[in-house]
Amino acid sequence: MGNPVFLDFERESIRLFPRIEGEGAQRDDLRGVVDAITGNAGRPTFYETVGEVIDWETFHGYAAAEIWLGHALGYLSNRDNYRVYFDPADEKMDFAPWGLEKAFEIEDGIGCGFETPCGLLAELCWADEDCLAAQRATILALDDTLRELNIVNHFDSLSASSIGAARADPLGECPRTPLNAARLNLRDWLGARSEAIRAQWTP
Repeated sequence: MGNPVFLDFERESIRLFPRIEGEGAQRDDLRGVVDAITGNAGRPTFYETVGEVIDWETFHGYAAAEIWLGHALGYLSNRDNYRVYFDPADEKMDFAPWGLEKAFEIEDGIGCGFETPCGLLAELCWADEDCLAAQRATILALDDTLRELNIVNHFDSLSASSIGAARADPLGECPRTPLNAARLNLRDWLGARSEAIRAQWTP
C-alpha cells in the first residue's frame, strides 16, 4: 500500500488531481480555482471573488453534511475522500463526498477538526466573516431538517428492518454482541449530535 496523498487547492497539488472523466484543457479549471483562492486569501472580497469559480452553496452543503456526520476523514479535517466537479452550466466547481469510513465518530485526532479545518478552502472560509456566517447558517438549517425528520426514529425503523438479515449473514460478519453494541452506540451518537452541533455552531 502506498502512502496517502492529501490533495488541496495549492499550486503544487494541481498536477496530482486525477481527471476521472471529461475533456478540455488539462486542469485549467482547477488552476483557475487555485489562483482565485490563493490570490484572494484574507482579502475583504474573498467570498465574492472566489464565488465566481466555486459554487459556494454546494460547498456549504457538503461541509455541513461532513460536519454533522462527524466524517473525520473528509476534506475539512483531513483533505481526503472528496471529489470536485465542474458544472458545464455555470463552469463553477462543486464538491461531492467520496467514502465515509470514519463517519459517525467523535473527532479523534486523525485530522485537524471541524472548527479548525486543515482543508485550505475551509480554513480560509472560516476566517472570512461572510463565508463563515453562510456556513453556520447552512449547518444549522441542516440540523433543523434532521430534527424535523426525527433522525433517531428513522434509524430505529431502518435498524428493525435490517437486523434479521444482519444476524442471518452466512459469512458471520455480524456477530450478535458487537452488532447490538454498534447499533446502540450509533443510536446514542445520533441522539446527541444535534445538541453538539448547536453548541459548536450557534453564533
